[in-house]
Amino acid sequence: MVMNELDWPDVGFVRVEVESSAQWSNLRELRPLFSRQPYGDWCQLFSKGCEEDPSIKWKDAGFARCKPADVNLVEERFRVATASANTIFREVLARVLENQPRKARDLIALEASLAASDNGDGCFCNF
Repeated sequence: MVMNELDWPDVGFVRVEVESSAQWSNLRELRPLFSRQPYGDWCQLFSKGCEEDPSIKWKDAGFARCKPADVNLVEERFRVATASANTIFREVLARVLENQPRKARDLIALEASLAASDNGDGCFCNF
C-alpha cells in the first residue's frame, strides 16, 4: 500500500487544562491537551498559529494566559490552531514525500500507530 499525506491521522484537540496563574492571580493559564503525543514539528506549527492569533496571549512554555472570562474564547482558538496545524503539517508531508518518501512514510506509519493507541486522556506538546 502506498501512503500519502492524507494517511497521516489528525492530532485532535481534547480540552484545556486551566490553572490560576501563580504570578497573576486574576489570570488563568491554559495548556492545550491533544489526542496523542504530537510530533515535534507539528507542535511548532501549533505554537506558531497561537503566537499569530491576536486572541491568544501565547507563552513559549506552551500555554496561554487570559482573563477568566476569555477561557472559552482561547479554548476555541486552540481548536482552530489545531486544525490549522493539521492542514499545514499535511502540506509539509506532501513535500517530504516527494524528496524523502521512505522517511515520510515511516513517520506516517508511526503516527498512525500512536493514534490507534490513543488513550483519550490527552497529551501536551513538549515545547
